Amino acid sequence: MVLSTPIFQILKRNYPTSRLYVYCRKYCADIIKSNPNVDEIIIEEHQSLLTESKRLRSYNFDLYISLYEHPYYMWLGFFAKIKTRVGFANSPFSWMGYTKSCRFPWKDPFNHQVDCHLELLKLLEINSFSNDDKTPRIYSDSKHRLNNRVTVALDGRPFNRVWDKSEIASIVRQLIQKGYQVDLVGDEQSRHIGSYISNEVISDDLVDLTGTLSLLETINRIDESTFYVGHDTGLMHIAAALGVKVVVYFITKHQCPGRFYPRGVDFQLIKPWGQCPYICNADKCKHSDCLSSIEAKDVLLAFDRIVRKDASTDIQASVLSVLKIGSESMDKQTDVHFVHVSAINFHNFIKVIKLIISDNIWVIHASTPSILNKILLYVTRKVVSMYPFLIVNNLSFSKDEYVDYIRLALRSK
Repeated sequence: MVLSTPIFQILKRNYPTSRLYVYCRKYCADIIKSNPNVDEIIIEEHQSLLTESKRLRSYNFDLYISLYEHPYYMWLGFFAKIKTRVGFANSPFSWMGYTKSCRFPWKDPFNHQVDCHLELLKLLEINSFSNDDKTPRIYSDSKHRLNNRVTVALDGRPFNRVWDKSEIASIVRQLIQKGYQVDLVGDEQSRHIGSYISNEVISDDLVDLTGTLSLLETINRIDESTFYVGHDTGLMHIAAALGVKVVVYFITKHQCPGRFYPRGVDFQLIKPWGQCPYICNADKCKHSDCLSSIEAKDVLLAFDRIVRKDASTDIQASVLSVLKIGSESMDKQTDVHFVHVSAINFHNFIKVIKLIISDNIWVIHASTPSILNKILLYVTRKVVSMYPFLIVNNLSFSKDEYVDYIRLALRSK
């Protein structure tokens, strides 16, 4: 929902006399409750498709925009008999469900989710977007911001989202030693982590709020902070949309931050590296290899950088050249992992995929164009959830020249 808010502002500017309704689930309503561009919120009641579409039909809408790719929301607008229906054509029946549609632009791993949403507005001949238009915004009831307050978000969900509690406690302890007040926030599943940290770090400057706040209260509390430290979750996007500086650690090395990085705010991004032998699925993987490769000192170095304002709002530079802050010095950067093949063909296709998985390949360089190049990218993204960057030309590079070339190529896009 947070990444949908730019759409509301742009629609209101282009249709100033219209009323804007947002159809969403109940837990999302607090995020847009105070948004001046939203006239009314319609809560999804999880009834049958026909019942829900009949409810929407009673509003007599003129325009329906679905930001979700699920076919349910396509048919929802169709059976609600809304005249103009806009959405992503990810179903063989999109020609029927939508009157205007486009393919979801997933091919570019650095195309932010907000930019993907804006593709739908182009179908309505809305083509001009400023940087402010592309920045998510949340409006809270908080009246002040404390310069020395840090929100640390905890995630108690199962599998690989649970980071080592002792590492988080170490971060909290050192932030307090630096003179910061620390708030711990999270849902009910995070309460045991908050209790552990509170027992390990005894201080009046630590407030454990895990499992005690509603989403609206959490939003207001985050807005009183200057810094946010935590996983790549919805709270990260909320903090960024409130203008809070973000230090975020992504949970798996194969997850591409380019689509879901904190937009429009200074941030530091930490992404794990290492030789993980497992096929990656961020939601189902039960192994902690990726997350355990991140240490408290990495997060604290990132925090120091953002305090010194040595931060980045450029995801292309951040992802490819700052992916993980080196442990030996502030400015140490990891090399981009790459592989060179003269041409991707049927003989080396499987071998290249295995290499991408085993060596965490971010860049594939092929000297010769081939239809298999595109098939390779499709397989790695859809099957193993990896997003390598493909360069096709007949130039040869050293490793250092590769890094410089990639930076130049991305910045000229």
